[in-house]
Amino acid sequence: MSSHAPSKVDHAAAPPPVPSAPPSVKRGGPEPEINKLFRLQIKFEASDLHLQTGKPPMMRIKGEIRELEMPPLSAEQLWRMFWEVMDDRNKRIMEAEGGADFAHIVPHDGWDWRFRVNLFKQLGKPGMVARKIEKDIPPFEKLFLPAVMEDLTKYDMGMVILAGVTGSGKSTTIASMLNFINHRERVHILTIEDPIEFVYTPNKALINQRELGMDVIDFHVAMK
Repeated sequence: MSSHAPSKVDHAAAPPPVPSAPPSVKRGGPEPEINKLFRLQIKFEASDLHLQTGKPPMMRIKGEIRELEMPPLSAEQLWRMFWEVMDDRNKRIMEAEGGADFAHIVPHDGWDWRFRVNLFKQLGKPGMVARKIEKDIPPFEKLFLPAVMEDLTKYDMGMVILAGVTGSGKSTTIASMLNFINHRERVHILTIEDPIEFVYTPNKALINQRELGMDVIDFHVAMK
């Protein structure tokens, strides 16, 4: 892909003011501009979308980051696109902490595609990485997980901690384990997520999924 040098560096760009009111309910209106890029991400089967001030949109396709043949994005353009898809809670978090994580849903070809969005600032300018969540939860055999992972799904008490570096497959592994239980046991599965990535279809289990910010204020309250 060809690259384009930015014609102007926007040093003074700043996010719009953050409303002080509680999170509001999003109502119908024009579709967010950034959805066009998410649809291209679906079309190109890209795992990640990268947006950086002064550069064209970039996507990770088959493991390689490639620039799209599009003009560079200014800080003002990025803030405008980001503000369209954030609720008031995430705007306040972005302003206070310099970053925010949330799920974004894009209707496309009869399916609601979910994206895990990470907004951040670097060198004082806005940036974003968004990962496309696959439609189907992969089964154990497709993940080539060790046999002990199936054994862990049979625990009926205690705590199991699954940890790993970014991109190592934690969310996918947990989703596969929970879906394994969902198809075999008549139990209640309750998840507390930030944000929700995979959406489960109940089979034998009763499933409730709670998202921080949308359904509950924080993990402490959710665990009561």
